[in-house]
Amino acid sequence: MVERLLADGIRGLYVCGSTGEGMSLTSAERRDVAAAYVQAAARRVPVIVQVGHTAVAEARELAAHAQRVGADAVSANAPSYFKVESAASLSGCMAEIAAAAPDLAFYYYHIPRLTGAH
Repeated sequence: MVERLLADGIRGLYVCGSTGEGMSLTSAERRDVAAAYVQAAARRVPVIVQVGHTAVAEARELAAHAQRVGADAVSANAPSYFKVESAASLSGCMAEIAAAAPDLAFYYYHIPRLTGAH
């Protein structure tokens, strides 16, 4: 998959996002997918790993794993079961997730239609 995407001119990979149905995978599967994409990309393009989860502790573990395997950045969406009530609670939640991978860039994936975080 990575070789085909690179041949088609892709300049970065966003792994386990909603288009790739990452949220439907188990945490173990998400770790496997992230590690496989980072390894296959071999530093030729940046790899961002989507780590958002309904459980912040799981999101933190996925973020820490992404850093360990060599991802370039992590991304998370707002938890979707218990909705965030304010910008302050959202930023606190995202900061907690990002802190688990302190050496990586962090991208907030704002997708209110799926998370209910407006």
